[in-house]
Amino acid sequence: MFRLSALGLLVASVAVAAPVPKGTEAKLYYPTTVGAKRVMTLTAGQRTEEDSETVSQVEVKDGVYRVTVDLHTDGHRTTPGYVYEVSADGLGQRSSEQAKGSTSNPLLRLTVGVGESWVARQDGSEHYATLTRGKEEEIELPAGKFTAIRVDVVITRGKDTNRVTQWYAAGVGLVKEAAQRGELTITRELKEFNPGKGEKKDEPKPDKGK
Repeated sequence: MFRLSALGLLVASVAVAAPVPKGTEAKLYYPTTVGAKRVMTLTAGQRTEEDSETVSQVEVKDGVYRVTVDLHTDGHRTTPGYVYEVSADGLGQRSSEQAKGSTSNPLLRLTVGVGESWVARQDGSEHYATLTRGKEEEIELPAGKFTAIRVDVVITRGKDTNRVTQWYAAGVGLVKEAAQRGELTITRELKEFNPGKGEKKDEPKPDKGK
């Protein structure tokens, strides 16, 4: 519901992954195994619903993992699904029906420091979002405890602004987001996570030549 893609905010894609320091492995903030499944519970006042993402295809090029997912809401398949662009630089997202050459929403940037921001803007629109990277926090959810990077999002639509807080965990992706609409509190939390047993795409390895 509060994904940036659902708001139509499109900006530059996450490009080629940044060099990985020698002796370390990059953390990827979305699963890259075919069959991996994430189930989220949305609560808005007295209303609740579930949505799930299941990885159906993974392609790798130049250190960027293009992860296609099927999306279901309350058990019904939703079209289109999503394509996530996962790399050492961060996490981007677009609709699976968008052309490959189109830009994606940068949900998380790992190339910026804590407290630094980036802007997502839809082409030809005055609507945009400012995202600020926060510190890692430990949060407890129905799916378990996670150490996750906090991202504070301010969505601007003309004179109106809305604020959304999101948390991303390595290997899992978005695990929680929360927003306030007047007196209505809206949250999405990770209920279940299955890492999958399908084709595994390994994380980028350190460049031994560096």
